[in-house]
Amino acid sequence: MTQDQAIALSQNRLSISGEVTTETHAYVSSAIWNLLIRGSPPITIYITSKGGNVTAGLDIFDLLRFYVGHKIGIVNGIANSISGVILQACDWRTATPHSRILVHHITSTAFRLDVARDPMMLADYINSMEADQKKLDEILVNRTGRSHEEIRKMCELDCQLPVGDALSLGLLDQVIVKEEDIRDPSRV
Repeated sequence: MTQDQAIALSQNRLSISGEVTTETHAYVSSAIWNLLIRGSPPITIYITSKGGNVTAGLDIFDLLRFYVGHKIGIVNGIANSISGVILQACDWRTATPHSRILVHHITSTAFRLDVARDPMMLADYINSMEADQKKLDEILVNRTGRSHEEIRKMCELDCQLPVGDALSLGLLDQVIVKEEDIRDPSRV
């Protein structure tokens, strides 16, 4: 954990920025452990991320859902791909006016030639990707209230959604200009 991350954590704030990696998961895991020791206070999670590793992202999602303290997510800029799914672990999901959220079908940069040549390996690879996509779809269905078909169509668009669209689709709860604008019903 960097010095800046430690200072933010002392104020019950986490930041998920850049690419989501196993290192991001290690940071969030360490932060959650620290917060659990302190009695699970309410936290604010700032997200500015282009996405990244699906496995690490799902692990972060699980950590945040496991955390019993109240979680507010704030997107400032982008929450693309798996970082948009991580946002769904928050109890109250917000974004600044010019932010964008991208949900899409998973992609892989680890596709190897030997997998493409071997029909059995290729089938296993596709099945693994389908299983991961099903997990992501289920999260989005549960958080947005949309049907599986609507989520599949949303993912097929593969475009960054302006916050107004993300709000109407159920990916966000509120658009904010500043942190003081948050109208989280649990904070009243």
